[in-house]
Amino acid sequence: EWHRIVAWRKLAEICGEYLKKGSRVYIEGQLQTRSWEGQDGVKRYTTEIVARNMQMLDSKATGGQPPTSQEPPPPSPSEKAEGEDDLPF
Repeated sequence: EWHRIVAWRKLAEICGEYLKKGSRVYIEGQLQTRSWEGQDGVKRYTTEIVARNMQMLDSKATGGQPPTSQEPPPPSPSEKAEGEDDLPF
């Protein structure tokens, strides 16, 4: 489900720079309902979230930015480290 989000000032700049359609975000804000009259004379309504706080939930790799560095994963506890057979205990 998609929601209309409105952001202002610095938050709008950050959203414009780092988010794209489909980005996963956590938004805190307030609901606002607006109405207008369409060209056909019918009154229309929309409800938006006016954002005051936003957290990006996508990882950098899925957010369109390449990862800066990748470290190899630590060995699992079941894997033996080199020289482990030489330990006296």
